[in-house]
Amino acid sequence: MRAFIVIESLTDADVLERLPGTLDRRYPFTLNDGPVELAELDVADEDALAFARILAENLLPTRYYGHLVGGDSMIVAFPHVIALVDRRDAESVARAQQVGALFDIPAVQLQVARMFEVDHPDLDTPSA
Repeated sequence: MRAFIVIESLTDADVLERLPGTLDRRYPFTLNDGPVELAELDVADEDALAFARILAENLLPTRYYGHLVGGDSMIVAFPHVIALVDRRDAESVARAQQVGALFDIPAVQLQVARMFEVDHPDLDTPSA
């Protein structure tokens, strides 16, 4: 699976070293009209839930999430909550957005259905 994390969303950036996966790249990104750093990691399918749990335990309490996507499955980690999304299940997509709203994440910033196709559907994807 492919994981996406905003470094500034973490309670401690050192958590990246504890996540089961391989860091592919870190790069600057503009989010909400401000600069942040984004990390992309490759995560084995069998490690995805453990990855999401560690991430969920280390996110700031509001306005942030991280996600893993692979094939027709997505895992969205919110602070101490994990949402499982199936591309073919509109209800799971809507439920992830409802959970995001609990953490002050507007639906425009959590376009779950489009995140299967585009890494950052609310913004232009940065070039490699």
